Amino acid sequence: MIPYRDSFLRSFRPFTVGFFALFLIVSGLKGYDSPDFEREIFDVDGLFLEKNSRDSLLEALASVVSNFSGSERVDSDLREKCIALSLRISPLHHNSRVAHDSLMKGENPPATSFFTSLPSASEAIWGVAERMGAKGAEPEARKLAPYLMEISLHLHPKPPKQRVELYAELTEKEFLPWREMVRLQPADNPSSNTARRLFDRLESWDGRKEEREEMGNAKGEKGSGEPVPPVAGDASEVKLDSVSMSFVSSLIVRGDAVAGGLATLKIREPDPGEEDLFGLLKPDDDPARATQMQMVGDSGGIMPAGLRTISETVRQKYPVWPQMKVAEIGFSTKEELSTPRTMMQADMTLPGSIMIHSAFSGLPIDDEFIFCGSLGDSAANKDTQISVDGRVEGILASGNLMDKPYLILPSQAFDAVLESIKKSEDLSVLFSPQLIAVDSFSGAIELATAPKPDTFLAATGSYLEIEEVASRMSLVDLAKNSKVQERLVKILEDYPNHLSAKVMLAYGRGE
Repeated sequence: MIPYRDSFLRSFRPFTVGFFALFLIVSGLKGYDSPDFEREIFDVDGLFLEKNSRDSLLEALASVVSNFSGSERVDSDLREKCIALSLRISPLHHNSRVAHDSLMKGENPPATSFFTSLPSASEAIWGVAERMGAKGAEPEARKLAPYLMEISLHLHPKPPKQRVELYAELTEKEFLPWREMVRLQPADNPSSNTARRLFDRLESWDGRKEEREEMGNAKGEKGSGEPVPPVAGDASEVKLDSVSMSFVSSLIVRGDAVAGGLATLKIREPDPGEEDLFGLLKPDDDPARATQMQMVGDSGGIMPAGLRTISETVRQKYPVWPQMKVAEIGFSTKEELSTPRTMMQADMTLPGSIMIHSAFSGLPIDDEFIFCGSLGDSAANKDTQISVDGRVEGILASGNLMDKPYLILPSQAFDAVLESIKKSEDLSVLFSPQLIAVDSFSGAIELATAPKPDTFLAATGSYLEIEEVASRMSLVDLAKNSKVQERLVKILEDYPNHLSAKVMLAYGRGE
């Protein structure tokens, strides 16, 4: 445990107060007023957090201000609250200072490289706030915790009951004195009504009030009291309630990182406090889906990105989902990562879609395959191409660590893999694991869940025999050997999607 600021930073306090005073000369972006950084709602010198948690919190607060100017949830008051807390905690935090500077100039701040979705920022803020609000935490941390919780709950589209209860307990159901450090707009900004809305919702959960109209109603249209219309068609049956697959994921974080690990799906009954997952958030929500299975991220690993894409993709084959179920999608990795896991997301569009197909079809996923790639930001169809965004070297390295015989890559990765081999002259990455190509999303599902065809088994077995000759000559010389090239041609005639054979042949021929 280390303090938020050491004596070095304390020496800069006179400088930073003067620095922020300069901002008050300029009128800010409409509705944005400079927070009062001298008001002591909490004593920053009494806060203690591990560095990773501190960095995650500061970047999450800055990203809310900088990355989501188009979101209806991020209004000027919320921006002021985030800046007031982040620069009170760390006056020298770069992204927060840049955001504040831009807003005071009447400009939208430049986007940061952290947290590309509001849910991920909300989860990062909540994770730190929950630890700070725990019994036995430092007194100053418990003072700050409810402020962070309110921001996180405001950003959460369906705040869980247990979180609202903890927030209410720490605030004693009293409104926080935000006005002591920020100048709230007289108009009804959504973020300034968060506490009232949360307290009202808590009362409705306790059966003392009707649920407020803006929170939606799981029984029908927003505020209508009408029942949900009958769902057309039979709901899909959950035939496998637990599914997993090996996956190399692109990580939404600075530096375009990738990591190999395990993607998981668990379909379960809602936990206590998850009742609010089933309802209408917006007037244009489909009421027929309100009580159908909802997806959530497993916070025990790296938070998943792309849940909406997964939903829209799978519904093309399975349009009606089971009633009142929760699909928990997760991703975990044992690789060492330079960025804290709470500050990144894993693109789960491909494995999430495959796993739910597996759960509904009852076809298990072949454990010998490692998949990688993304379906993109919009709903995929059976002909959608899988992309890998040029991270081939990292994908091959992660695949090599996972001790599986086959790594599945999109066909379009051929050029990138060949170029990587030419640079490194390391052909061992073509053998452990063997690289297999897929042309489309439907091809990936078939490969994952159907028995391996005889042509596949013959091709991969023949390719392994080539590696056995490596004891007599190097892999580079093997690739250039005419007899080996004849064997590679035969493999590709039998199974054209053997990407390792295709790359090795092209390398050996100097293509």
